[in-house]
Amino acid sequence: MKYKTVFIYFLVSLLPVCLALSGLSNLTPWIDEVMFIDTPMRYVRGAGWTTHSWYSIASRAPFMLYPPFYSMILVPWMKVFGTSVLACRSLNVVITLFIGWGLIRILQQLNLKMSFIQILLLIILLWCINDMVFMYSNGRPDLMGALFIVIIANEMIHSVKSGKRRWSVLVLSTFLMTSAIQASVCLVIVLLLSFLVLDTYRNDIRYLSFWAGAGIFLGFVVNCAFMAYHGHLSPFVINIFSYSGSAKAIAAFILPMMCDCLGIDVAYYMGKLSKMGIESPLYMRFISAFTRPAYLALLMADSAFLLLYLKSIKKEPYYLIIRYLFIMTLTVPLLMVLAGRYESYYYWMAYLPLFLLTVLLLRFPNCRWGCFIIAFSVMFILTHDRMHKDDSNYHELESFISHCTMLKDQKIIAPFSVFYEVSKLSIDTYYLGIFPPKALPQRVDYIILPERSADYGNDRLYDYFDIVSQTDSQQVVLVAENKRLELKVYKIKAE
Repeated sequence: MKYKTVFIYFLVSLLPVCLALSGLSNLTPWIDEVMFIDTPMRYVRGAGWTTHSWYSIASRAPFMLYPPFYSMILVPWMKVFGTSVLACRSLNVVITLFIGWGLIRILQQLNLKMSFIQILLLIILLWCINDMVFMYSNGRPDLMGALFIVIIANEMIHSVKSGKRRWSVLVLSTFLMTSAIQASVCLVIVLLLSFLVLDTYRNDIRYLSFWAGAGIFLGFVVNCAFMAYHGHLSPFVINIFSYSGSAKAIAAFILPMMCDCLGIDVAYYMGKLSKMGIESPLYMRFISAFTRPAYLALLMADSAFLLLYLKSIKKEPYYLIIRYLFIMTLTVPLLMVLAGRYESYYYWMAYLPLFLLTVLLLRFPNCRWGCFIIAFSVMFILTHDRMHKDDSNYHELESFISHCTMLKDQKIIAPFSVFYEVSKLSIDTYYLGIFPPKALPQRVDYIILPERSADYGNDRLYDYFDIVSQTDSQQVVLVAENKRLELKVYKIKAE
């Protein structure tokens, strides 16, 4: 029966997978996608393990300051499938497919049989909610962390049931930390909630937490060793603190004491901390974490279902699992906000348990009003997401850049919206929105300007353009323009 369920899942998933792949090549890239994909793309094209779209303290060829496993997986992926927009993004589509399979395996290990309606609902939630579409349609590594979390959850359930394979949790947790630090924080939260809620299994959870913690620590050591080898250990550690207000507060308390004991000047590191962005107020972060339309609609539907039929559900053998998933869905956003940041691309942390909870509630077909509420919620989400879906003209942009043959093998500064296409013409393409101007080569041949201040980082492009255009030894000449796309290509000439 379990093989039949998995077969049905993969068979029915072929349609959303094909639809997802068909739309990947017409979505305009965004800044994070360009930064995460640039390093493996340059490596595949023979430019080494470097980047022209991330930041660095001084280096002209900085390393991408993020756990490297996702980028390393992209290298063989790109060698097989190429470096097109579709090829680069398709890895996350495959990862999403296996995340769904992992969720089904969790339910199967809990001896929960799934009907066709439940499988179909899981597929709809996984592939059609706009937040999930956003996550699997770009090149960020977050879903790699989600996949490892699901695999670890499966291994932990298997370990509790059989008392075997505890070493696998250590290995998987190591890979988790080398894939996404935020996902490791999520694993800590999951283990903490498991210990508090699943009191019957506390001894097992305590033992598994030891192996998971050891794996997270080992993964952090691997990350640090890797960054130290590339000469970026200090920026890597500073980068970690920059994404968490809590981590910055801890660092501000601990650093002076550590530097005093080691005889190190603390002023440099405290200066770095003080320059980091100001966090929004805590209450605003709480509000934003719980007001995502799809998350809120589905959570309210499940809450209404539980309130209506709590007495009958309490009598079911799966009530403990339902309660655990509901608590996780509520508390993961809360604890992630307290730990640091909870951005839109981290919402899988709440969505995955929410999907499992919703699917489990459909085990009670007699609760008709509850099922109706869930169905209405799902229809609302899909309708809302479709109404707010962005149109893209990336194919037109791709065509415009492909006709700019003068860019071939030149040194080019480009906005992230055209970075993929310009990189096909020249490996010496820089994104200045993050990349420091001081790390640019002495001579740049072309600069591509988008609409002023339309996207993040474009102001830096215009600042650089203004500096160059006002330099006596150089002049800028407009050589190509697309008014519809609001793109202008300028050649930088020496006087």
